[in-house]
Amino acid sequence: MLLNSDMHGKVVAIAGACSPAGACTARSLATKGAMLMLGDQSLSELHALVARIAEEGGCAQYRAADPARQASIDMLVDHTLDAYGRIDLLLNLGAELGQPLVERAGIGRGRARPSAQSTTNTMDSPPRRRLLQS
Repeated sequence: MLLNSDMHGKVVAIAGACSPAGACTARSLATKGAMLMLGDQSLSELHALVARIAEEGGCAQYRAADPARQASIDMLVDHTLDAYGRIDLLLNLGAELGQPLVERAGIGRGRARPSAQSTTNTMDSPPRRRLLQS
């Protein structure tokens, strides 16, 4: 699924929606017809973002979510499934890479690149695999 393609009717959950990248992505996807569930820590910022998306003709809901906490992301996923019945795309645009992933991928060691094994292990967890197959 390309983010620059027609997103009409696609359900997208965005954690970290109040970050600059999150807000820009949310507004862009909404203009392309996506139905959004936005999550971040600031309810006032989320409310303002959802209001702006609605003014621009988009569809969005929001829930409090800490993009750095897995339990919080799980709750955002649950709210999205309750509201829309499915998730086509899940984005976390507010969390930093955890140290184990950084070490496994070799990030921060000169020009080291992630190994095929580290990338496979990272993207092959059951929740990610289910979302990527949707």
